[in-house]
Amino acid sequence: SIAHLPLHSTTVAALCFVEIWTQPSVMAVFDLTPSVQHAVTLLNGMDPAVAQSLINRVLKGSFSKAELKQLCESLEISRDDARLVVSTITFFFETAAYHQLSVNNFGKHLSTLNLSDDLLLALSKAWKSKGPTMIAALKDAPFYSHQLRDVHWSVDLGLATSITGKQLAPTATMELNVDTPQGLDQLLLDFSKEQLVDFADKLHTIQGQLDQMS
Repeated sequence: SIAHLPLHSTTVAALCFVEIWTQPSVMAVFDLTPSVQHAVTLLNGMDPAVAQSLINRVLKGSFSKAELKQLCESLEISRDDARLVVSTITFFFETAAYHQLSVNNFGKHLSTLNLSDDLLLALSKAWKSKGPTMIAALKDAPFYSHQLRDVHWSVDLGLATSITGKQLAPTATMELNVDTPQGLDQLLLDFSKEQLVDFADKLHTIQGQLDQMS
């Protein structure tokens, strides 16, 4: 089925980034779950300078075991709490990147979580600095494990048969070379004229959505 074929990673990923926060009645992106509430309590209890340093460190990537242990000791919290704080900050930024939140909207959504003013300011400043880079990286990240490498095509003009004398309908054949975790795979697709027109219309729609977002 054509509908289930993997598109180029940039196309697929970009389609997921349609801005949904243009209406004031849109549901908040962050839910104040018990775990988030606990992480917020821990963050609010930190010295603002320490919290700012932690936020900046989270943006650089995952923590090593040694760094996590050092974090536990410096903040005098358990390993589970340290992991929760780090994962919650990461969640804030990854969610903001997924929804392409502006700095102002990021701050508005965070304000529903009872964060201190110092933390709101620190998170907003970090998002203003790193947000565009995170959004761009997320758009370019592989969305599926199967990625389209290239396409080859041919057209069969459908010459008349010597037996029936009827003109055969022309068909187009596409060969999709797809990179999979197991290696290169090839998919062969045959289209009638009507199917090919419908397929081209869908691609045109996708291109139009991408153009609107650029």
